[in-house]
Amino acid sequence: MRRLVPLVLLCGILHANAGIFSGSGHTVELVKTEEIQLVSEEVTIVPSRARWRFDGGGGMDRVEYYCKFKLRNLTDERVEVQVGFPLDSQFMKQPYDPKEHDEEDLILTYQFMARDKEKTYHVRYAPGDGDLRSIFLWDMAFAPGETRDLAVLYEMPISMGLGTTAIARGEYAKPWYVHAEFALVESFRYVTRTGRSWAGEVEKATFEVALPGFESYVRERGFFEDEESRSRKALPKRPRVFRRIAPSGWREGERSIVWEFEGEVPEGPLAVAFYVTVLPTVPEDVPAFAKAMLGEKPAAEDLSDLKEILLATYGVAPKTPRVLEFVSRQIWYEERAGVELAPAERAIIDALESVR
Repeated sequence: MRRLVPLVLLCGILHANAGIFSGSGHTVELVKTEEIQLVSEEVTIVPSRARWRFDGGGGMDRVEYYCKFKLRNLTDERVEVQVGFPLDSQFMKQPYDPKEHDEEDLILTYQFMARDKEKTYHVRYAPGDGDLRSIFLWDMAFAPGETRDLAVLYEMPISMGLGTTAIARGEYAKPWYVHAEFALVESFRYVTRTGRSWAGEVEKATFEVALPGFESYVRERGFFEDEESRSRKALPKRPRVFRRIAPSGWREGERSIVWEFEGEVPEGPLAVAFYVTVLPTVPEDVPAFAKAMLGEKPAAEDLSDLKEILLATYGVAPKTPRVLEFVSRQIWYEERAGVELAPAERAIIDALESVR
């Protein structure tokens, strides 16, 4: 018996879990198997800085994936499968054109490796079809009732782009509001929905993201890492950085965040995103920030609105309806009762008061 079994991992909008597919090449189709169970999966995701200084151009941050899958043949017959692992990246044409990128180039680019205790598999490439594009393939065979531990390792560029901190679209009471939600966004996902195509249930799944080191790097780096880029007047040297992690239910340890599931894994993606904003974290950045938002001679009402926006980033609910409507759409807004500003936060507000 033969099946196409993708272990799906993409960067950006991606599929990232093991699944069963029939067909090959351009006729790939997600199907349900009753023969092979995905017993467990253990995934470690390690985001890391670029290999050279991050400048918003060629020096891209990256993310490494270390995946362990326990696969079990539930039948009393030998089963042969064609295993597939789709990769997708915003930085290369989709699907990959074999005329432009041969198999060896793609495998080396992504440092892709698949192995179990018996062998390291020879991987081949197929363009795929639909949303499952650019699939690495290899063959596996299971003896009756056999359980195999499969490891897949690879790395990809982190998805990056200019974006917004707004959760949803809305009208802007003042045109300059839109500039206050500008952000450089770096993100990665791990999608689990294809795991439902295996026989039975995933008995246990653990997803660990080694986040603190990367988070500290992003917060220190800001928009750019090289001094020439950091000196650009339009951007703060020490901007606010917000993170967004979904779904809920993760726990945070000293070195990572972890999701653990038994019996049923969420169908939605596990997603981590960092938003590097134009909001300042040091008083010396405040005057340039205010004038970039409001012009060289800011109106008193605009300064008042901007003050409420900054206070809202610390959890203080705006009193002005138009400002409240704006901040309620932002990923960073969470009203907190009885907020007392820390000295560094108070210094930001005081610096804004002096802008005229």
